[in-house]
Amino acid sequence: YSSKSSSSKPRALFKLKAATTSSAPLLVAIIIPSDGMQPDEEQLKQHCQREMAAYKVPHRFHVTSEDQLPLTTTGKVQKMHLHQLLG
Repeated sequence: YSSKSSSSKPRALFKLKAATTSSAPLLVAIIIPSDGMQPDEEQLKQHCQREMAAYKVPHRFHVTSEDQLPLTTTGKVQKMHLHQLLG
């Protein structure tokens, strides 16, 4: 799980999710773009492939808004509830 945030950079959350067709986990990136940004999944994947070890590159990207994240009363992301966001 990783989270980065700043006013000019997008925020990304990474979560391991069990695959439905095999026992191997899938890595899903939940992307919260900065205002006005429209991230392209292929560009995100290419960037991750350049910057990350192959086993860390997400299999899937999910773009959402910050108000859709399951948060605690103190504003922290409820990691165990992220699967509901992914459907």
